[in-house]
Amino acid sequence: EIAECAAMWLFGIRVARRELGGVRLRGRIEDARREHDGLGRFILVAHGDTVFSNLSPRIVPLMVGWALGPAAAGLYSVAHRAAVVIAELGQLLGRAAFTEFARLFTIAPSDEHLHPTLWRTIAVAAAAIAPVIVLIDWFAEPIAVFLGGERFLAAAPLMTWLALARAAQVVTNMTGAALVAAGRPGLSIAGNALALTLAVPVLPWLLGQWGVIAAGPHALAMAVGNASVLALALHLTTRRGRP
Repeated sequence: EIAECAAMWLFGIRVARRELGGVRLRGRIEDARREHDGLGRFILVAHGDTVFSNLSPRIVPLMVGWALGPAAAGLYSVAHRAAVVIAELGQLLGRAAFTEFARLFTIAPSDEHLHPTLWRTIAVAAAAIAPVIVLIDWFAEPIAVFLGGERFLAAAPLMTWLALARAAQVVTNMTGAALVAAGRPGLSIAGNALALTLAVPVLPWLLGQWGVIAAGPHALAMAVGNASVLALALHLTTRRGRP
C-alpha cells in the first residue's frame, strides 16, 4: 500500500510538471480549500466510499472463521486470493473511468452522454475480465493447490463463485465513479453501506445451513444488489441534472 501510494504520487507529479508547465505545484491547503468550496467534504466522503467498498472483503473471512472455524476461513482466504486479480482490475478501471465521467458532467449534467459511455465502459471491463473468469473456472483446482496446497483443494468451487462476485463488483466501481464525478459521493457511500448492512447479517445463517460454499452465492448476490442500488441512484441523479 505504501509503495503504491508513493508510486502514484511520483507519477502524478511527473505528469503534472509535464502538462502544467511552469505552474507551481506546492501551496498551502487553505488556498486549495478557498478556491474550491466543499473540497474537504468531497474528499472525506469519497474516501469513505472507498473504505466501505474495501470493508466487505475483510469482514467476510472473519465471519466465516467465527461461524465455521479456522479451517473454513482458510478455504475462503485461498479462494479469495484468486479473485483479488479481478477486484484490483475493477478498481483500476473505475479510477480510469472517473476522469471521463467528470468531463461528461462538465459538458452536460444529464444522462444523454453519460449512459452510453457508462455501458461502453462496462462492456470493455467485461471483455477484459471474462477471460480471467474462464481461466479461474477451468484451472480452479490447480490454482487452489498452488496457493494453499492439497488440503485446500475444496476451495476450488468457491473460487469460481467469488470470481463472478468480483466481476459483478466492477459495475459497482463504474457506477460509484460516475456518482462521485456527478458530485454525489454521498449516494455512493450510502449504497455501499446499505448493501453491506443488509447482506452481512444473513451470512452466518447461510454458512450454518450450507457451509463455506454459501459464502460464494452470498458474495455474488451482494455484489449484484449493490450494483443495482448504485445504478438506480445514478439514474435518478442524471435524470434530474446536476445537483
